[in-house]
Amino acid sequence: AVDGIGETPTGPFYTKYGIGQSLLAIPLYALGVEVSRGFPMVAHGIPGFDQAEVRQLVTSVYASLITALTAVVLAALALRLGWSRRIALALALLFGLATPAWVYTTTFFSEPTLALCLIGAVAALLWSEDGPTPLGGGVAGGWLGIALLTHMADSALYGVVFGVFMVLD
Repeated sequence: AVDGIGETPTGPFYTKYGIGQSLLAIPLYALGVEVSRGFPMVAHGIPGFDQAEVRQLVTSVYASLITALTAVVLAALALRLGWSRRIALALALLFGLATPAWVYTTTFFSEPTLALCLIGAVAALLWSEDGPTPLGGGVAGGWLGIALLTHMADSALYGVVFGVFMVLD
């Protein structure tokens, strides 16, 4: 069963954003379901961890993992562009520790996923030594497709910018 993010007198309500982030979080939710089976069912008022809380705890790691992956992709892109390992590491650390990315790791907002998608699309286009390739364009399109599924209002602009870049190059 799918739970809404809240209840109203007419039933559950759901997020106004896209389904991309929820789809990406399914593996963590499934892991949370498996982990929660190791906890006994807790009745109301009895101390302990409720199985729903365990599932929520495991799923809440999503933004932290996505932010860490974004820092890795950013560092890999820096290395690919010829920067030193020290600079790539500093760039990844600055992204993770000195930007709002740090704050967003405590939420389920779509911004960490959008950051990963945008940096992934840039990396896909700039990865080849000969400039953008059809494969790179396809991978960048995949990243932008995930971004579009995650948050349409922000992602529509990304698609236009990347489309113009591909046409002009």
